[in-house]
Amino acid sequence: MRTPKIALFSLALCLALPLAAQPEEHDQDRRMAKLTQELQLTPEQEKQVKEAYKKHFEKMKVLREALRTDLSGILSKDQMIKMDEMTKQREAKMRKTIREERKEDHKN
Repeated sequence: MRTPKIALFSLALCLALPLAAQPEEHDQDRRMAKLTQELQLTPEQEKQVKEAYKKHFEKMKVLREALRTDLSGILSKDQMIKMDEMTKQREAKMRKTIREERKEDHKN
């Protein structure tokens, strides 16, 4: 039974990562501008890409919330607390990476 729990926990971390990595609106604009420039998107493509990201972001948000609800029925309270701590650590690491990317972008 250990392997399914490990797989479930790994899935939880993978799904929690996008939540932790949610860029602020400014970062979303910056990333969209980078995509537009790097991929040479037309204005219509840019609009469609923004809508696709928005649509899938909302779906992922619902999935993450559902997963968290499911996990809270499986994991003990202590395990959920530990998972939350691990998620916060990963969030901090992602924020650091985003800050470093911003600094690098400003240099270029």
